Amino acid sequence: MVEEFVKTHLAAEATRFILKRIGEYLSSCPTAWLFDAVNEKEDLVGFDVAEFKPKTYALYMFNFSLETDYIPGASDLLPSEIIEQAKADGKKYINLGLGINTGVTFFKKKWGGESYLPYHFGLYQPKGKENLETLLQKL
Repeated sequence: MVEEFVKTHLAAEATRFILKRIGEYLSSCPTAWLFDAVNEKEDLVGFDVAEFKPKTYALYMFNFSLETDYIPGASDLLPSEIIEQAKADGKKYINLGLGINTGVTFFKKKWGGESYLPYHFGLYQPKGKENLETLLQKL
């Protein structure tokens, strides 16, 4: 599912790097949970990943669903399960992450998310050793 997403969606190389390693992350981090949605044939149609290590909150990390076998409501069922697990673990909050685009912001607001810190995003990619050295000299 992740491979299909990476093939069919525009994403920066750094994002692709992270997404392609979700399986490694899950297998190496016992506090990260995978929540899955299956159809009536028990075929996987979607999944979410959440991190439960922080003491007072759970971190909602990723959501994936099949576009070819989409089940309406699956993308809402998964976060509700994360919320229930967070409550069971005594968490006070769910960190939904940054609203990086209008679709993500809509999703977060739908789930009651509130912005509480301003943020800015920037990406610097040096073209070569000279550019990096020039930048470091100016600092």
